[in-house]
Amino acid sequence: DPSFSFYLAQPNYFNIDQFQNYFDISKIYIRASESNSWILYKNLNTAIDNWTYISDSIPDTFNYFQLRLVITLRGGYGVSFDDFRVGEQLDVRPPPADVTLTYLRDTMAHIMWHPGGSGSGYLYALVAQGTDPDLATPISHSDTLLGLGGLIPNTGYDFYVKEISGTDTSHWSPVLRFTTDFSGVNPGYYTGFESPSLPFAWRANVFTDEPYSEIYLDSNFIDYNGRFLSIYLEDNRDFGIYASTPILNFNNSGNTRIRFKASATYTPVELQLGRMNYFDNTYSFSLDTSLFLSNTVKEYKINLDSMTSGRDRVAFLHADDWYETIFLDDFYYELIPDCDSPDSLHLLSVSDNSAGIGWLSTGGGDSLFIIEYGPQSFTPGTGTFITSNTLNKTITSLAPATDYDVYVAEICTPSTPDTGLWAGPLTLATACSYVDTGWTDGFEAYSATIIPPCFYAPNPSGTALTYKSVFQSNSDSMSFYLFNSSCLSESCSPMLILPGFKDITIGNRVLNFYAKSASAEFVVVGVLSNPIDPASFQPLDTFTLSSSYQLFTVAFADYAFSGNFVGIRHGSSGMYRSIYLDDFEYTSAPISFDLRVDSVGQVGDVCATTMGTDRLRVFVSNNGTDTISGFSLAFTVNGVGLKTFSTASILNPGDTTSIYFTDTLNYSVAGTFYLQVFNTTTGDQNKANDTAVKVLNIFPPPSISLGSDTSICTPNNLQLSGPAGCTYTWSTGANTQIAYFAIPDTYSLIATDTLTGCVNGDTMILSVNGTYAFFPDTGYVFCTGDSQLLQPQVFRYSDGIDLGEDQISHNYTDSSISFGAYKCANDKTLRIGDGYVQIEFTVLKTSALMLEFESPWITNPTPKVEVDGVKFGHLPYSSVGLCGKLGYMLLEGLDAQTIDNKVVVKIYDTIPGSTLGDAQITFLRIYSLDVMDSVLWTSIPSGFNSSVANPYVHPSAYTTYNGLIYTNGCSDTAGIGVQAKPSLAVNNVILARDTGIYDLDNLHAYGTGGTFYGAGVVGTHQFDPDSVGRSVDTCVYVNSTQNTCSDTTVFSIEVSPVLERFPAIGAGKSMIFDSIRYLEAINSDLLDFENNQPLTIEFWFKT
Repeated sequence: DPSFSFYLAQPNYFNIDQFQNYFDISKIYIRASESNSWILYKNLNTAIDNWTYISDSIPDTFNYFQLRLVITLRGGYGVSFDDFRVGEQLDVRPPPADVTLTYLRDTMAHIMWHPGGSGSGYLYALVAQGTDPDLATPISHSDTLLGLGGLIPNTGYDFYVKEISGTDTSHWSPVLRFTTDFSGVNPGYYTGFESPSLPFAWRANVFTDEPYSEIYLDSNFIDYNGRFLSIYLEDNRDFGIYASTPILNFNNSGNTRIRFKASATYTPVELQLGRMNYFDNTYSFSLDTSLFLSNTVKEYKINLDSMTSGRDRVAFLHADDWYETIFLDDFYYELIPDCDSPDSLHLLSVSDNSAGIGWLSTGGGDSLFIIEYGPQSFTPGTGTFITSNTLNKTITSLAPATDYDVYVAEICTPSTPDTGLWAGPLTLATACSYVDTGWTDGFEAYSATIIPPCFYAPNPSGTALTYKSVFQSNSDSMSFYLFNSSCLSESCSPMLILPGFKDITIGNRVLNFYAKSASAEFVVVGVLSNPIDPASFQPLDTFTLSSSYQLFTVAFADYAFSGNFVGIRHGSSGMYRSIYLDDFEYTSAPISFDLRVDSVGQVGDVCATTMGTDRLRVFVSNNGTDTISGFSLAFTVNGVGLKTFSTASILNPGDTTSIYFTDTLNYSVAGTFYLQVFNTTTGDQNKANDTAVKVLNIFPPPSISLGSDTSICTPNNLQLSGPAGCTYTWSTGANTQIAYFAIPDTYSLIATDTLTGCVNGDTMILSVNGTYAFFPDTGYVFCTGDSQLLQPQVFRYSDGIDLGEDQISHNYTDSSISFGAYKCANDKTLRIGDGYVQIEFTVLKTSALMLEFESPWITNPTPKVEVDGVKFGHLPYSSVGLCGKLGYMLLEGLDAQTIDNKVVVKIYDTIPGSTLGDAQITFLRIYSLDVMDSVLWTSIPSGFNSSVANPYVHPSAYTTYNGLIYTNGCSDTAGIGVQAKPSLAVNNVILARDTGIYDLDNLHAYGTGGTFYGAGVVGTHQFDPDSVGRSVDTCVYVNSTQNTCSDTTVFSIEVSPVLERFPAIGAGKSMIFDSIRYLEAINSDLLDFENNQPLTIEFWFKT
């Protein structure tokens, strides 16, 4: 039959070839009739996608033949078979081969082929799908590449082509069938994959050679509502498996995105997203981003920033391997909102009346969120609203065993208010009310493949979803079925979590259940505090199973744990392991005993404190005939505040023991307390003597407080006092109530009440800060009108480099100058190695310095000292080596008045290149012996506050200045003595004769109470006047009382020289002198040197 066709492929497979082999193990045989032998026609090494002629194998006289497909191996191998056609051979000219679609959009397609022979051209036909090409008018074409335009979007076409050779043509090529793409969607598009087939315009492309890789719609997954898209890749991703969206019409502003939910069977699984301009061509895929999915459903938001124009599909590429499935749901193509929805809305915890939820902020709002919740599937806007200013919220007052939907939105502009997009719904189920003893469940009331109400089956990492929580029927009942498909560690093993148990910590509570396995598997029984968090699982015991059901019992009194939910975890790590669980029962152990509380032991009355395990001791005994495995007690204080205590201790009949209550009781209030202890153990048959009492006196401890940590200034001390009526033990060894402290340290006091013996203590830290004094001190006297620069002095180092950045400059070669380890009196140590420390200071006048120092460790030779470039040798060796022992070095012969008033002191390392000569100095002070007993530095350092506007002062009377305060709170004052300068006058300046030596008795200086100094001031002074007959001298008058202040004056003496030294005047000439003064030969015109004879000069005086 020339028109005979049949189809064998499954509709979920998308194969494009006539034959597609999975492995090179398939063959095709052919024979002419059943009476003929089979002839091997072809090994299926490659796909058959063209016309195949069989005339060479079947004689022309036969019009009947058979084909046989042979698979030579079993186990997952096969061949697909489709579009088989039998046709007559009209001629021997082959048609074009390998007709391929290379590009396809909504209105255009590109097609290429290979020539069948050496023809001169081609005819092609484009018809509606299923239309005979001979009914169409063929169109000629000269090339093997063809572009088709003007196609109708979303329309099916069949394409045929045949080759022209002269006046003859070949057969039509095999049909190339395609459907043009959808015309595109705009922002606002959504699909939830709820139809049985792929949504309109979505494409599924399987380019892998693995036969079971596929894309399909599924609904068998409890983490999604309704249907969802599944992408399953069996083993090999070489060619890829894609699911692509409809064409998305991008806008020019680039403010669009896609949003969807996704998860995977394992963790992590890579999902790649990108553009795909032709859904049937893997080479058109352009990667944009990669996501790594977990087995937890999460919503993803992908901004399409790079897709600002044009029209393309977005493709989802399964980029992993090894039998993994990717799940997609709730796909949106939308504009990016101004106020986005919170991300990753998830469940944190559940109880029977509350649920904790969490989310991630989008960062676009003010961190204020609104939450709406209500019964599952409630209409948004009709639920209950609450708010949160954090990224989590606990919803309370919920009903047990009830399903709720929760939505969360961010309030982006609270003043408006403007609420962003809602995230959700998050569907959650509250836990059932805790079940009490007597609860049983044999799974008979449930159908297969569901989780029973109040049970939990979390999806641990790596658990195959297909096998999660599947019931299987035994010979006589239903049971719960745990199947481990491929998990190799306990973190991903499947688990069944039972309803919460009430009073599980009561000593006699037990769980009974039956279990079996096909082989020697085992289960782990444990307790969880949060039924939705497998990580909270606390293993209690492990049970090995056999092929038949066995009864297992878990006595909770034998274990220490917290939580109320019991979990049964698959314990085997192998693949494909099955376990069956059935007939759970929560009950009390059948016991018969008599626990008796004999007495409450207490060693005397106690002081008020936090009660520990040694404060309340209870004696109990077993008066029954059965062994007691765990019991419970309770006690009250003054009839209130019930406290309970449970223990797993074993008490045999007749035994007596004592236990200590571990509950903390705070007896911080003094008084008398009535303690009552009684037995609360369930099942005790005799309550006659199950109580005991104790009267306890609580005394207050002494009230003690040394105060907060504080600091004082040297040379002050700190007074501390303890409470009255106690004995005292100070950390220094003192035992008085009042103690004084002046050394920095941590001090403590233990006070013991002499009446009650109660003890209390306190601790405080004392810091001692050095004082900073003025320069000069009170021993120095100023004279009126003088100026002096006030400078601070530093007595000791208190922390690190304490000389101040403005006072000391470090000049060294290897950065080895530093303040280092603790040495003496809590001071830091100045260590000098391979260099020197340079200290500069300003002083008005000095001729000698005194260095005072302390050095607990120093070598011989000691450090060298240099002042203003003059080397003074080494520090005295005999003065060093002990803490508290000061050494001194006198530096004499300095310049009494330096040019810049700056003194530079350098202290050198002794042995450069070796640590043996390093100086370690813990205290250093420098005095100027000429001016005063004071320490000299260069300027006011950082850390000081000055109440004197200008540190240069001009005192006019005795004054006390308090102008410098260090930031440690310490300060000092300096008194400045001021003495007025004496008044001095000189008169009786005489005219003397030039005899070489003159008597100046007639010269008088006026002043009282002082001493005169200076040439010619007192008595006879002989001096030789200068050559021009004029002399200048100075008179100094010093106040003899203070011996400090002085005054000076300047006077002149006029001398009458001899004539021969007098300037000559010409004969007959005259001069008039306005006043008596010596003459100078200023102009030679006045003098007569021609005759060189003496002249007679007449002087006339006018009175």
